[in-house]
Amino acid sequence: MDENYNAVVTWFSWPYFTAHYDMAGGSEIWGGNAFPGNTILITVTHPVSGILATATTTAGGCPWCGPADFWVGLPDGAIVPGESVTVNFGDGYIDALAVAALTGHADVDTDRVVGTAPANSTVWLNV
Repeated sequence: MDENYNAVVTWFSWPYFTAHYDMAGGSEIWGGNAFPGNTILITVTHPVSGILATATTTAGGCPWCGPADFWVGLPDGAIVPGESVTVNFGDGYIDALAVAALTGHADVDTDRVVGTAPANSTVWLNV
């Protein structure tokens, strides 16, 4: 910054991902801000059994994805509570999460969804 408070700023948006599982057993990973051209490596790991599923994809590799977005479907039941999901975005950027146990019940009469999730955490719910 100079004496007139002028500055040059560069923003960086970290790559991110969502590990999605549903009550019917579906499992998928999607995310954004991935590096175009890099191979994205996905690993699902059980704390005792080890690696359960792996997948690879690239940013922009699905028909509805933007150039930095990605999606990959996994075998049914691949993502369940208690496992961890690791995504290697390349260039040294690796992120991981623990899959949390969630419950939910949609009541169409009251237009509400009631459920449980880990305390003090952010939960995204697709209804």
